Amino acid sequence: METLKNALDFSDFPKLDLTLAATVAIFLMVFPFFAHSSFAMSTLIQFLIGLRIQTAEVFLRNTGLAMDEIAVRTGMTDASTMARTFKKLKQKSPREFRRYFTVPTYV
Repeated sequence: METLKNALDFSDFPKLDLTLAATVAIFLMVFPFFAHSSFAMSTLIQFLIGLRIQTAEVFLRNTGLAMDEIAVRTGMTDASTMARTFKKLKQKSPREFRRYFTVPTYV
């Protein structure tokens, strides 16, 4: 039961108070995708982490927000945790990712 409570505490993405029913509904909406993908063995927590990192990618590509702000908006504990998790999943730091996707502007 404690593990379930921790998972639900973690499921505040992005800073929403999700009930167990809402969490299960979200998971079931994407379950058909899980069943036919490499995510088939993912846990709910791994799914939520992946969702947070995907959202961070969008912010990194499309905004100039600071890493601290992106971490807050994606529900991560802090910028350091986000950077560590991002690098673990994407094999490049958020800064490297942003640099790769930034289009140079010419004046």
